[in-house]
Amino acid sequence: MASPRTLFHDLRRSGVRNLVRAGVVQSLAMKVIGHLTPSVLSRCDIVADSDLECLKETPGCAAGRVVSSGCCRLVQGPRLLPGLRQLCIAERAAHLVDHVLPPDVPRYFIPLRGAMPAGSSLHYVPMTIGSAGVRIGADAADVTVLAPLAGGAVPMSWDGATDAGVAPADLASAPEGQATFGEVPAAARTKQAYSDFAKQFADWLYRTQEQTVYTSTRFKQTSQPGESEGDFRNRLSVTAREQRDAAVDKLRQKYGAKKATLDERIRRAQQAVDREAEQARGAKVQTAISLGSSILSAVLGRKSVSGATSVLRGVGRSVDQAGDTDRAKETVEALQAQAQELDQQFQADAQQLDTSFDPLTEPLETKSVRPKKADIDVRLVALAFAPHWRDASGALTAAWQ
Repeated sequence: MASPRTLFHDLRRSGVRNLVRAGVVQSLAMKVIGHLTPSVLSRCDIVADSDLECLKETPGCAAGRVVSSGCCRLVQGPRLLPGLRQLCIAERAAHLVDHVLPPDVPRYFIPLRGAMPAGSSLHYVPMTIGSAGVRIGADAADVTVLAPLAGGAVPMSWDGATDAGVAPADLASAPEGQATFGEVPAAARTKQAYSDFAKQFADWLYRTQEQTVYTSTRFKQTSQPGESEGDFRNRLSVTAREQRDAAVDKLRQKYGAKKATLDERIRRAQQAVDREAEQARGAKVQTAISLGSSILSAVLGRKSVSGATSVLRGVGRSVDQAGDTDRAKETVEALQAQAQELDQQFQADAQQLDTSFDPLTEPLETKSVRPKKADIDVRLVALAFAPHWRDASGALTAAWQ
């Protein structure tokens, strides 16, 4: 029997609560109660503290179902037809979450991966998800992370964020299956909180999403953000080969001029050798003739002092011509030795160029490059319910990785 202080409108609210928790669709509940708009119906669907406790403690109550044991405070009144009470378990759980959070708070559910372990239950942990596009130079990357929520004046910090392991496009709008939910901190239950989180997320990305670039002072080149040291050295090899070829050409021109001068001197010295040798042969012939003439005159009984003198002068010239020839040959040999030494010096300098233009041993300078703030595109910051498997001891294991 109703209490004397009970108003008729109290019974109407109880009727709304019973219909909603029994799984009656909204349009039918409005007809039964007589409400004209969903907003009026929702005002009568009051959530008590006991309902929230029931949601945490008993998964069955989150679905608006009577369970064989445990809490069943959310079900009152007679059972309705099965066709009128079949709302999805996940939808009922999301419905109760919606009563805790304002409708303008963005919220998503991370999809499950894998089967539930034996003896475990599904539990959603509230976290903050952030997703952004970050560009550093020509390198662009998508960053999606999850950050834990905590109680207190500072409900979350991006410094504790880890890779989400899920793309924003894969996020769901409702939980999967029968589940319990962790409590969302009071400081994370407003739309403004997530606007503040988004600004903090952009600042965190600016501080942490840096790339290492490599610079070659010799080749005057810098790597692209995101380019590995190995790839940069491979790219340097093309420049190194071009610069080495240019340096070798310059070196060849330098030594070529010296080599041409030596070759000319060798040619002239060789001509001098040939000339001196010819003159020496002529002097020998002339000496032989003079000697023969002197001998003939002596045999015939003609005594001539001038003939003997001429023979002696011829012998002296022959000796001198032979000495000039030897000296000319020595000059040629010396010049040829200089040419050989010049060629060896060229080969040594060319080998040194090969070593100095080796990109594998080229010393590189490194520095860190951060993105420009204008190149950070924050696309999503929202409340994300991360699924976990909770075993009999209460330990949680991520169920989406």
